[in-house]
Amino acid sequence: MHIQTEQDEPSHESGSTAEAAFWTAAFARASAAMPYGPTLFLPSDSLTFATARPGMLTTHATLAPGALCICSAEALPFPADTFACVVGFDVLGHCPHPARVLSEAARVLAPGGRAVLVEPWTGPAGRLFHGLRGHRRVAPGLDPWFDAGSANAAAPRDCLVDRVDELPRHAPELKVVEVTPFGGLGEILASRPANDPANHAGRVTRHLARLDRLPGPLRHLLNGWLATRALCILEKRRPIID
Repeated sequence: MHIQTEQDEPSHESGSTAEAAFWTAAFARASAAMPYGPTLFLPSDSLTFATARPGMLTTHATLAPGALCICSAEALPFPADTFACVVGFDVLGHCPHPARVLSEAARVLAPGGRAVLVEPWTGPAGRLFHGLRGHRRVAPGLDPWFDAGSANAAAPRDCLVDRVDELPRHAPELKVVEVTPFGGLGEILASRPANDPANHAGRVTRHLARLDRLPGPLRHLLNGWLATRALCILEKRRPIID
C-alpha cells in the first residue's frame, strides 16, 4: 500500500471533445446519486472524475490534488464502516473478481452508505460497442463473480441484474437500489471521429438531453436496447435494532 497527500506521476485519460461531453453527463449522473460524506474513488480508467469532483480519496494517481492511496479494489486497506460513498467507473467491467470488489465495498461502507458505479451495459447495442470498439468479452460464460476475466463487459449485468439473487452470498450487506441503462447512442456517436469537434460534442450533448426528456416507459425501452452504460447504485443495509 502507498499513501500520500500529493501526487505521484498522474495518469492521463485521452479522448475526443465529444467523448468528454458524454463522460461529463455520466459524471453528473454519478454525482447526483452520491450521498454526502467521506468518499472513496475506486481504480478506474475515467480518471477525470477525480478532477470534476475533488475531495475524494482516490486509489490511483490523478490530476486532482488531495489524498491518494494506491491499492486494489479487491483488497481495500481501510477499516470497516469508513466511507459514506464508494464510487467507480468500469470497475466490475474490468475486475476479474467482482464478488471481491462488492464484498470490500460493503465492508468499508458505513451503514446506509452507497456504492455508486457506472458500468458497461450489454444490451444489443452495448454488446456490439464493447465487443468491437473495446475488444472486450460481452457474453456470459465464465463465472461472473470470481472468474470474469480482466475485461468482461457482461459482468456488471450478470452480477447486478441477471444473477442478482446470488448477491447475498457474496455481499450480504448490500442491496441493489437501482440499475439504470443510459446514453442511448450518445457514447457510440461520441466515439466517432469528426471534422468539427465542438459541433460534434454539441450533438452528443443534445442527443443525451433529448433522450432524458422522453417519457419514462419509452426512455426505458430505448435504453434497454441502445444503452452502452448503466448507473448502478447499491446501498449498505442498516443494522436491525430490536
